Amino acid sequence: MSEASTLDDPERKTKLEEFYFQRKILFGCTLSLFFGLILWIIAISTNRWFIVSGGKTGIFVESHRRYFKASHTGINRNCRYAVVPQPVSTSVVRNFTTLSISSLDDLEEAKEKVKQEDYFKDFLKVDSPDIMSIESIDENFRKYLFAQWILNKDDKPEFAKLRNKLHSFMEKPHIKHKQMLDPTNYDQVKHTLNELITEVEVNKTHSLHVVVPNDLRFALFDDWEGKGLDLVHLLSNYAKSLRIDPSIYLKDTKFVFQPPPPIKKGFNGFRYVKWKRCAFHNLFADEDYLKSDPSVDEEMLDLSRSAATFAIITIFLMSLGFIFTVYTFLNPRYMFKRLAGGIHFIAGVTSATVCRILHVSVEYAREYLFYAFPAGAHYTYGFGFYFGILVSGINFFSFIMFLWYSRKKKGNKAATEELGMADEHIEIRR
Repeated sequence: MSEASTLDDPERKTKLEEFYFQRKILFGCTLSLFFGLILWIIAISTNRWFIVSGGKTGIFVESHRRYFKASHTGINRNCRYAVVPQPVSTSVVRNFTTLSISSLDDLEEAKEKVKQEDYFKDFLKVDSPDIMSIESIDENFRKYLFAQWILNKDDKPEFAKLRNKLHSFMEKPHIKHKQMLDPTNYDQVKHTLNELITEVEVNKTHSLHVVVPNDLRFALFDDWEGKGLDLVHLLSNYAKSLRIDPSIYLKDTKFVFQPPPPIKKGFNGFRYVKWKRCAFHNLFADEDYLKSDPSVDEEMLDLSRSAATFAIITIFLMSLGFIFTVYTFLNPRYMFKRLAGGIHFIAGVTSATVCRILHVSVEYAREYLFYAFPAGAHYTYGFGFYFGILVSGINFFSFIMFLWYSRKKKGNKAATEELGMADEHIEIRR
């Protein structure tokens, strides 16, 4: 029976209207799936799945001496924003690490300057110590060790043996307390850390007050304070090569310099430089990378891998599901609707899994990763997360609609004879 002849049959006409309504619903699902696929690609390409905020003034992160402002995290990358307090007043007491040299070229240039100094030429005349017979760390040992570092021999086996010998004579601290110090309050710092403060002359009219920890002082030669500011700039890098903890401590107390938070007006001895770092997630990080990045550990790495894997699988499933959805308009047989609906269901599950993994990641970071989620920070979900939930909903709704309209309608139950034949049983033979 043709479509035209059904107009004279009220029952067939009703069924044809139902069929057209079904087509409209499924066509709407098809358009939604197409836009859902686009939304999903946008969502996994952005870093706005969850946002951690440090508030108006930020949260001071002790390990990096920065005020954390915010971080934006997504499936494939993370962006972190902070402000770095940089002392500009000579009245500010400085931790020796704030005077470190970050550029390798600048570091080599500073070492070259030291090589030209008369005292360093005397260091080169010191004989290599016999490591096996060393009973104490003397002046010649310290001079020889420093000279080897300036000559870039810190990657040699001999330097490693000397470093290990140095550590064997160091006392390991037993930290029980922690005290915050304001570097702008010189009187307080001097009263607390008087023996660790060194005055370094900048010029004839100005000098800096620099705090150098006991362990590094133990490794340095006599009268290092009088060698000028160029040497002080090298101390932090030298401490890294010697694997000396830069922490400042006396007895059982660890002291942390916390600069005052950023202010909009006035001057507090610091300038605040905006800092930003965006990086793609290293899904195949090795152990060294995990040690160097405090925002990631093995558990977080597994979660990132899982989220990325399911995100890619969702793209594949939604693309495949869209193709089969379009095909159901070309071939109305019920089995193709069920196939398309099944794919939409699996795509809904995988997209919902990604959202769930990101939620678990947030909770895990709050509990175990202080650097990624400093104490006192609060978080919100970004538009990427809500896009993910919307895409998951589109897939589940499409699954229900395609499954609902995949019921067989043979013979008189079909709106037209062609539709009835499409749902007839087919025997597959040779």
